[in-house]
Amino acid sequence: MNYERASGGGRVAWPRKSHERRVEAFYSIGATRFGDCHGGYLNFGLWEDGCDYLRAAENLVRHLASWGGVDDRSRLLDVGCGFGAQDVYLARNFRPHAIVGIDIVWPHVLAARARAREAGLGLEVRFEHGNATDLSFFPAGSFTHVLGLESIVHFDTRERFFREAARVLAPGGTLLLADYALRRPPRGLLDRLFVSLVRRCWQVPVGNVGTVESYRCKVEAAGFCEVEIESVGDRTIPGYFREQCSRGHRRALRAIRGRFALWLGLAMDFLVHTSWARGQLDYILVRARKR
Repeated sequence: MNYERASGGGRVAWPRKSHERRVEAFYSIGATRFGDCHGGYLNFGLWEDGCDYLRAAENLVRHLASWGGVDDRSRLLDVGCGFGAQDVYLARNFRPHAIVGIDIVWPHVLAARARAREAGLGLEVRFEHGNATDLSFFPAGSFTHVLGLESIVHFDTRERFFREAARVLAPGGTLLLADYALRRPPRGLLDRLFVSLVRRCWQVPVGNVGTVESYRCKVEAAGFCEVEIESVGDRTIPGYFREQCSRGHRRALRAIRGRFALWLGLAMDFLVHTSWARGQLDYILVRARKR
């Protein structure tokens, strides 16, 4: 298929008051000024002793790609690709046959295209503006791998995305995700308050709030088998929270997003970290095979 113009290549106009428009507005704040901050990565990272954020972010990408068997025969769809940093990394280090990244945020798509051009990547890497819950511009069986780094929590809903991912994957294809789930159902008013605040501030649809086991059931119901879920909250959330609170990063984010957005982001990071520390929230890595 022609990956270059799979969805027409242009911007999608999301309906007013739609969830997609709210998410795009949320992530567009400062996006045109983000540049090479954090190397262009937006993920929480997989932290090792003594590593910095860039290494942690690349650790996460490398772990998922290795776990999922990405190689030079792979045709990979990256949903919620952000600024495309992980796709440039994958192209250089795993050399898949083709990568298509889609993102709901138009400034992300423009920045990802510029990043790929600067890296000298040609037809093997393409970026599109689109919604991962509607991949109808890709024929069934187009990809061997579907990758999603943390973006899935925003999709309206996860179930719709899982079904679309199963459709565009070839038989035996692999789903690779980094995502969030509850370790346990909320207990009492304070638990429910934390979950509600995180969900509302972070533009998470209410249908995406659920436990790890309910997550597994949804993946299986969409047509996947051999579902493996790895809990890595202790290797992601604390390290990312420390980095976000560091003086240097706060200074950089204030220049990029402004003072109000900086403190709003730090408040959300605090809620996520506190929810994890209370035993509510977890960060999970998921691998599954299409039946």
